[in-house]
Amino acid sequence: MEGNALLTALWRAHWYGTMRVITGRAKGHRLKAPKGLSTRPMLDRVKESLFSVLEGYGRIRGQVLDLYAGTGSIGIEFLSRGAQGADFVEQSAHVCSIIKANLVHTHLVEYGHIYTMPVERFLLSRRGRGCYDYIMMDPLTLIRQSSRPSVSLLQQALAGSGAS
Repeated sequence: MEGNALLTALWRAHWYGTMRVITGRAKGHRLKAPKGLSTRPMLDRVKESLFSVLEGYGRIRGQVLDLYAGTGSIGIEFLSRGAQGADFVEQSAHVCSIIKANLVHTHLVEYGHIYTMPVERFLLSRRGRGCYDYIMMDPLTLIRQSSRPSVSLLQQALAGSGAS
């Protein structure tokens, strides 16, 4: 195997099968991921730490926005733990089909909405309609993107209509 192919094979062997829903109503369900290195699912131990911190503030509930959603594993974990709904934003149609398959597999499809578009376009379309209790944005994706949403665009797009 050549360098990149070997790294891809090793990465897939390490990650595939370990990506799962940690707890809640979809606990234990394994999630699919696209082949290659186009997405980087969050390690289970990192997800556990993240949700441990969030649940320290109270029960998970409300609406979730999962930007650069990849496999959808973070938004699905929120739904499994009690969030009422999640919007998944991912530019790749192929990756969005995997998010849909993961939602179907976990029986959470009725709670998720998938948007196949660039994050910036989604944010502009949501301007003034803030309705999210949790917003997740993969920082590794931002490093790789040539265009990044600014903090001001996030605030404008997600601030409620009463915000100034």
